[in-house]
Amino acid sequence: MCFFAVCPVGTFGVGCQELCECVGGETCNHATGKCDCGEGRKGFHCEEACESGMYGKECSGMCNCPLEKRCDPITGGCLCPPGRLGKRCEQECPPDRFGFSCLEVCDCASKCDPVTGKCTCPAGKTGKNCSIGCPEGTFGEYCVHKCLCNPGVHCDAVTGRCVCPPGWKPPNCTEKCDEGMYGLDCKYRCPKCTGNHEKCHHITGKCVRVCKHGFYGPNCDIRCPCESHSKCNPYNGTCWCSLGFTGERCSEKCPEGKFGHKCQYNCTCKNDAQCDHITGRCRCAVGWIGSNCEKPCPKGWFGQLCSSPCMCKNNGTCERLFGTCTCGPGHVGEQCNEECPAGTFGLNCKEKCNCKNGGLCDKATGRCNCGLGWTGELCES
Repeated sequence: MCFFAVCPVGTFGVGCQELCECVGGETCNHATGKCDCGEGRKGFHCEEACESGMYGKECSGMCNCPLEKRCDPITGGCLCPPGRLGKRCEQECPPDRFGFSCLEVCDCASKCDPVTGKCTCPAGKTGKNCSIGCPEGTFGEYCVHKCLCNPGVHCDAVTGRCVCPPGWKPPNCTEKCDEGMYGLDCKYRCPKCTGNHEKCHHITGKCVRVCKHGFYGPNCDIRCPCESHSKCNPYNGTCWCSLGFTGERCSEKCPEGKFGHKCQYNCTCKNDAQCDHITGRCRCAVGWIGSNCEKPCPKGWFGQLCSSPCMCKNNGTCERLFGTCTCGPGHVGEQCNEECPAGTFGLNCKEKCNCKNGGLCDKATGRCNCGLGWTGELCES
């Protein structure tokens, strides 16, 4: 009767003299030496990891994942790509999560991109974390749209709609409420006014005295002391100044740097531009453009509103105020259209040529161009 002895763990072959060479310390067949691979490995020595899409013992299982067929090589659980989670990666990340299996936490005031984590700002918000409101005068997604409201009128950061003060009609806020209406968006109906010379106030809805322009008093027969471009209080004659004016009689324009109602708004004009005391619009100085006169004339233009084309030739540069040309080396003249006189070169032709033996000097650099039979830096040999 024959007996077959089983080799001790870690050995195989005749007389169990061979050592197993299994990666990861796996056991091997005592007769052949082939390793008994665990989950996630394969090969004679278990030296190979499962290829993508396979898992389990000897990598015999096929991943059952809908996206990219990637799974854990040991358990077969789906490895979700960035932005997905769930047993079969069937769900998108919640708004506050992103990345592989949605393990990363967004650092946003709103939702973030489920793959990259980049904040997706809603209209009216900006900044790395979407925590900053649009700068005044802008609105919409990424705050890239410019408000079209009149100076001093607030613009809705989400829609761009002009938010009119009470008593003024949308959308432009330039007209008072229609007679009989008052308040925010002119949506309230006025009460019936019964007093002499009384009408409904377009802002408050209260019945107030309304005299003919230039008069005040109980019977509206006292002349106002105000300048012609202003109105006065119909009860006591106090002057109500028009846009851009101030003073007891509204006879003074807004001080420099101020404009609008009661001169309460700050001008934003730059570079010595003049600010309209009524509208705040900027009149740019020569050589500047832009809504705030913040941009110098682009290359090739000069003058008021940068409307005049430069006339400089041969790469001469044009001064943006009056168009004066600054010539490059080798040229002079009002329009840089004249070469340096013979024997001179360089900026403003102030350098003297040193070429010998009839050599010609480059008008820009002064480099000598030697005639036949001559060489050297100065054609001296």
